[in-house]
Amino acid sequence: MSGVIRHGRPWAAACVVLLALGTGGCFKKPSSVVVPMKFRPTSQLDMNAFAGDLPETTVQVAPVTDARDNKEQVGENLENKAPIPVYASGTEPAQFVHDATRDLLTRAGVKVGDDAAAGADRVLATDLHHFWTKETNTYEGEVRATVTVRDAGGRQLWKGTVNGTAERFGRSLKAENYQEVFSDSVVKMVEGLLNNPGFRAALKRNAQPTTGQ
Repeated sequence: MSGVIRHGRPWAAACVVLLALGTGGCFKKPSSVVVPMKFRPTSQLDMNAFAGDLPETTVQVAPVTDARDNKEQVGENLENKAPIPVYASGTEPAQFVHDATRDLLTRAGVKVGDDAAAGADRVLATDLHHFWTKETNTYEGEVRATVTVRDAGGRQLWKGTVNGTAERFGRSLKAENYQEVFSDSVVKMVEGLLNNPGFRAALKRNAQPTTGQ
């Protein structure tokens, strides 16, 4: 990666040159940014951490509940004094997390059943609490959720909060870079889930309901 991208934004360097020449003329930043929710990861699951140790139960990934305090935005650009809000388009963040989680669990070797099919051994219920990217000179993303594992009878077997973060350099106000950090954050969140001993134990056929339900 070039030094310009690593240490600063190309447009910023161009603005300095234009101002020094007295030509003005830097592009006007938009009042907001809209990011299509496309899964575009730049990292992969660390398969070595859990390969060969996943139970044989079938898991149904239930629809994700959007429990965010701010459901309107998914981030903001803070390069200038006035923050520029970032909004999602197309797929909602909760659906984005659902689809990505389902795909990643399948890639990891978990037996994921049809969402609409009855008879799954385990049901994965997810409450999405945080889905956000802050852009300064880098893109910093975080996705956080509470995941509950229930058996076919609805009894809770495990519940925990997991999160994933990602950071990368990129060009200013680029939808693709937002897509990448959101996607990588979900990859890290699912990786953390798969590496959680309590979650893995809840997928075993002999798992027992937790107390205090």
